[in-house]
Amino acid sequence: MSGPIENPAGELRIRCLSDLHGRKEYLDPHGADILVVAGDIAPLRRLDTWAKRAQCEWMAEDFRSIVAAHPGCEFVFTPGNHDFWGLEPAMNPNSSFWPKNAHLLLDSGCCVRGMTFWGSPIVPFIGSSRRWAFECGDSVQRRVFSGMPDGLDFLVTHTPPALPGSDIDCEGVLIGSGRPLHFGSAPLAEAIAEKKPRRAVCGHIHSGSHEPVMFCKTLCLNVSVLDAAYRPAWKPREFFQDSLLYDNHQICYNIRRGDGQDEPFGRVP
Repeated sequence: MSGPIENPAGELRIRCLSDLHGRKEYLDPHGADILVVAGDIAPLRRLDTWAKRAQCEWMAEDFRSIVAAHPGCEFVFTPGNHDFWGLEPAMNPNSSFWPKNAHLLLDSGCCVRGMTFWGSPIVPFIGSSRRWAFECGDSVQRRVFSGMPDGLDFLVTHTPPALPGSDIDCEGVLIGSGRPLHFGSAPLAEAIAEKKPRRAVCGHIHSGSHEPVMFCKTLCLNVSVLDAAYRPAWKPREFFQDSLLYDNHQICYNIRRGDGQDEPFGRVP
């Protein structure tokens, strides 16, 4: 994206990203009204008690100071599987720990500037020998995701959904078979199909497809900013209230046509 698109109607501007892993420059809202972060916010250099305590200190000092420095922007965020700070009881969504313009989503929602958000940090089990934060099986995912309200403006999850025919959750291929490896959540896809949020942003799988996908009237988008080697690779994605800014074009869509049909994407110069 070479620069911001003109917004003559004065619509809200929502900037979305995930998986910054401690890179504070990504928390600059760049003039957005709302900054949405879909998990893996803090740095995590090793898995031990000291590292988790250091994460809490980073959130208390670095993250809070950045949020406080931008009082005109609302920060809406959920942790990710690297964010062990999110397991600390003192950092719950209702805690006085957070500035007034910080909105933590822990299987919960909020309404910000007239727009509805609901988010969750949970992810499917990764299958490694180490246990990450917020991992759980299908039954827990199904229970949690069924709690999202109908017709949200934004669904914010760390895990991508497992969407038919999409590589939004794809990370490499299975050695010896050439088959792509998918790590998305099937229960999340089921909940999206039922609850029909207008937009669903996610991260977690850095190498997943970053192209927008329309699924059951929901625009789904992987907004991770680092690649699998944790190097900057993608820019945050930006929305107006009813469109997506993408590669210096507007992708306009109408997902409430009321005739039961998905609206195709159309690029507008």
